[in-house]
Amino acid sequence: MKNNINPKSFIIIKFLFTIGFLFLYSASFLLLIKILKEQKEDVTLFIQTKTYLAITIFLVTLGLVCFIAFLLIRININKKTKYIYSKKEKLFLYISVSLILVSVILSIFTISSIYIKNINLLAVSISVLSIQVMFSITCSILEGLTRMKEQQIINSLWFENELKENTKNNNSVTKPKKLDSNINPFKDGDDKDD
Repeated sequence: MKNNINPKSFIIIKFLFTIGFLFLYSASFLLLIKILKEQKEDVTLFIQTKTYLAITIFLVTLGLVCFIAFLLIRININKKTKYIYSKKEKLFLYISVSLILVSVILSIFTISSIYIKNINLLAVSISVLSIQVMFSITCSILEGLTRMKEQQIINSLWFENELKENTKNNNSVTKPKKLDSNINPFKDGDDKDD
């Protein structure tokens, strides 16, 4: 298997995953701020409803785009490595994707909850935010477990290729110069220490 996958691509994957959940948190957190601000100051509108909807829909859309990019890059890397997941890893991956979808649905519910009459918005925003945090921690752990062996294979092949390239470039090994014991390494110039 020719390895042309940089191990740092897994950092990009994790970054997209984390940013996606942060966008979803932000949508739920914005509702929480809106409710607390309006209750505290007895103001009917801390933020206009249209503005609130635009911001939260934008945040959820960005989160969804991050998750789709995460999944596409993950699938692309898996196709390049030809790594076959075990049943356990497939289960973890399916659970992670399912929890991501549930988090997106919860964010959409949070956005639309301002239109539902006779609902405690404070309880909704706090519960949805805490559920999303629990889901993101669970997803992060499960996603890490599914890519651990695959990343180990990619890292070993990458560093093996790097070692081969370095040995081709450095056919002759140079011995380090032996330093004179009278040379002061902190002094400028080639003067010997007296």
